[in-house]
Amino acid sequence: MHECGVRGVRYTIGHAGAAPLAEMPVLAKRIAEYGWHVQLHVMNDGGGSPLTEMEATLHELATEVVIDHLGSIRPDRGLSQPGFESLLRLVDTGRCWVKLSGAYRVSNAPPYADMIPFVQRLLSVRPDRLVWGSDWPHVSFRGNMPNTTDLLDQLLTWIPDEEQRAGVLVDNPAHLYKF
Repeated sequence: MHECGVRGVRYTIGHAGAAPLAEMPVLAKRIAEYGWHVQLHVMNDGGGSPLTEMEATLHELATEVVIDHLGSIRPDRGLSQPGFESLLRLVDTGRCWVKLSGAYRVSNAPPYADMIPFVQRLLSVRPDRLVWGSDWPHVSFRGNMPNTTDLLDQLLTWIPDEEQRAGVLVDNPAHLYKF
């Protein structure tokens, strides 16, 4: 699988039928020898982010971690919400990456301006640990389907600095995925 381009294993938390969190360290140990990462999709049911209760486990994994969808942080809860503080601590270790994707799942409306303070705060901590993703084909989303071009264009607002944007779109993914 590695020779075919596989570089990580996605783990979903909070979804019916998902593997229990207790199995994640076992999975991470098995894939570490390939240099793969655990890609983590945390579902936020409207309550607090599960990142807070998972933080200690994620610190101990044998692999790097990529957290999808900005950790499913709810912008209406503010920058000081415990889940976002956990995300900042995780990314600050240098072993955690955050995918700037899926804002439409938690934000109030395009162009998702309520996410700008969160992206800016992440950029201030570890701009070298942020990557972008379209989240296409937007599975399990029942709202107005986002336009992928609009999602890419939002980066002009989220990350106005061209050098930082190039990092998120080119340099950081090249480092993470080893290409």
